[in-house]
Amino acid sequence: MVSTCNALLIAPSTVSPLLGISATATAHALGLVFALSTDTITSPTAASIQSQTIIIQQQQKQATSPQEAAAAAVGGGGSGGPIPILEIVKVYGKLAGSECYGKPSPSGSSCQIQLKDIQQTVSTLSRNEFSVKLNSNEYVFQWPLKPYGLEKSLSKTATMNKGAETRVFMEELEDRGLYNPRNPTGPLPTSLRPALNKALQKEGILDSRAIDITYNAFTAEANTNTDSNTVTNSKEDGDNNNGEYVDYYTFLKMIGTESISWPK
Repeated sequence: MVSTCNALLIAPSTVSPLLGISATATAHALGLVFALSTDTITSPTAASIQSQTIIIQQQQKQATSPQEAAAAAVGGGGSGGPIPILEIVKVYGKLAGSECYGKPSPSGSSCQIQLKDIQQTVSTLSRNEFSVKLNSNEYVFQWPLKPYGLEKSLSKTATMNKGAETRVFMEELEDRGLYNPRNPTGPLPTSLRPALNKALQKEGILDSRAIDITYNAFTAEANTNTDSNTVTNSKEDGDNNNGEYVDYYTFLKMIGTESISWPK
């Protein structure tokens, strides 16, 4: 509840000068005293400010010029401009499972989204419900793998164990103090995937536009009469549970790469 002290703030024009101090200065001084006297003032929450700050930092890291960096500072927090690629990775890493072209993906990684899950999402969840569930612990983030090879050789993706957006992955490890590239005896970056997964899961999806653009793409995909935007992969022989899947690159095409802010 907002403190009653805030009700005492009045327009500068109605304050009489005190000891030669101007009315405006007096009002400002009173406002400062009253603001400091209460713990419940109407201001953005610390969590909201931190989330917007992180998004701004992501956009500034990916800016190519001081002008773009300044624009990111003004338009951060999901209000405009391209969506930071890290936020897109977070969404995909929460939605994708361990199924990886007929093989299980390595521990701590995700690989593909089942097409039936996309169809179920848009048929049973509203946009708001999708957002709430995606930011809950019901969906656990795991850094996605980069598809490796073409057609049948895509089955090597799990074996190669190469994460998508390698540059972003490495930058996040360094920025969060998980990896020091100047330490030759340090751990392999791949082994730090679980630690980064945990940090990003706790951080959550900070730019709601990443969720919105995904929901829109899923809706369009579910309504289409073709499978031109999906990748169909058969599992190993002997398993009749074949299905259709969307990999990381296909996901980017679905949402539109032009809407993403990439590292420069």
